[in-house]
Amino acid sequence: VTAIAQQADGKLWLAGYRFPKGNGILLFDPSNGAFTRYTHDEKKPYSLNINDVTTPMVDRTGLLWVGMAWGGLDRVNSLRSQFNNYLPGTSEKNGYPDGGANEIARSADGYCWMGSQDGLIRWGPGTDVFERIKLPGYIKAGKLRVFSTDREGLIWCGSNNVSLFTYDPKTAAVDTLKYPGKWSATPVISVMYQDDAGLIWIGTNGQGLYSYNTKTRKFTAYPYEKFQNGIRYTGKKLDHGQVRSIYEDKQGVLWVGTNLGGLNRYNKEDGTFTSFFDMTKGLNCVLQ
Repeated sequence: VTAIAQQADGKLWLAGYRFPKGNGILLFDPSNGAFTRYTHDEKKPYSLNINDVTTPMVDRTGLLWVGMAWGGLDRVNSLRSQFNNYLPGTSEKNGYPDGGANEIARSADGYCWMGSQDGLIRWGPGTDVFERIKLPGYIKAGKLRVFSTDREGLIWCGSNNVSLFTYDPKTAAVDTLKYPGKWSATPVISVMYQDDAGLIWIGTNGQGLYSYNTKTRKFTAYPYEKFQNGIRYTGKKLDHGQVRSIYEDKQGVLWVGTNLGGLNRYNKEDGTFTSFFDMTKGLNCVLQ
């Protein structure tokens, strides 16, 4: 499982690149432990558009959005009986511009933001229309990703040549955060999270964990274990450099999941980490 979205009733939508029979998407009901799989069916026009699902997202009205690797976007009605397909490259007014939806993020005003081969896409809840957002020419549109939206309304994105930048929908301003400057040469970002204090946490695919203070505009890098000839953990560092998940619980504790390590707790008092890596108990390779 590489992506999870939760409904208001507690049910979970699960997507994963290695699900059998061409992926699709699963709905898990924790009340009875039942799984329901939804896949593409050529005989059913309102089934899932394709089976290569990249990301699910539940919007503020409770509807599910399903991003595809290359086949546009689906929106699921509340009864889960119909997948409305927004196909790429069509002439329809509400057609999806092009390519797939690499990630989907929801802003507080109800808009949905998607990254695609065609650049940054915005969907408006009042119009049901997808809009291409014009970005500066130095940002290549191909394989643009949308990582997150923050409380200030900024859209956090990345592209092939600019690994991290923000877009302000109010002013159309783009901030590259001093890229390619000084926080990492070529970071491949895997996950992003804003904690209750407003700090932006950035997980990378092999270069560890960073935090970004939006007030001081400074990045902080956190040390991590560099495995040599197998798995080892010496304590106080993040247990691996491939960060896959970040979450802050109700007590304000930040948890970080890594690919070849496991589950890590961040200790705010001294800036260290406690790893709960244990292959015998299954606490390894925490993706979500």
